[in-house]
Amino acid sequence: MTEEEFYNLSKPQLLEGAKICIENAHNLYEGAISLELKKSIGPANSLMILSIEEYIKAFVLVAGYCDIELDFKVKPIFRHHQEKHKLGVEILPILRLVEVVSDLFDMKKSVFNKVMSTLICIQLTWSPKRKKEIQEWWEKANNEKNNGLYVGFRNNKWKSPSDFSEEFYQQSKVIAGTFKNASKSIESLRSDDYKSIQLK
Repeated sequence: MTEEEFYNLSKPQLLEGAKICIENAHNLYEGAISLELKKSIGPANSLMILSIEEYIKAFVLVAGYCDIELDFKVKPIFRHHQEKHKLGVEILPILRLVEVVSDLFDMKKSVFNKVMSTLICIQLTWSPKRKKEIQEWWEKANNEKNNGLYVGFRNNKWKSPSDFSEEFYQQSKVIAGTFKNASKSIESLRSDDYKSIQLK
């Protein structure tokens, strides 16, 4: 998706896209859990990371739906995942988005109370130490996503998805779970709810 395409979408289209992304993210998340139960941790981790990418896309779309001015380009979020995984850059705008949201909305009157509350919960759970951990996780995520799917040969030895780190997978699962929980309130939004936004 280009910048032009994003900003030309109607409110119903933005919300529809967010809900489709959330549905896909849920499916990927549940697929990961199924693989985890079968002790197939490498592929489970890959699906978990893909679910996180889809949740992030949903939050960006709902930001457009809520008329929140974005101070970052949307194209990399929809097209260039390798950049996201190299530096973890794309997770940081989501944190900034949460800060902007908490300033813009009247939490007591807005129909977006639930949405904003869950976003703020994400912000509160990500202390500076937590943000650093997430940044480090993103720096490894793309490689680990690939390692969970493909057999490779590194450092003069074969690497298999079956060798995957349980610890990294559990971290992926926690991050995905945070987004999954926060997305629940978005699913209940209606296409015309944006009209009830109460700006301070």
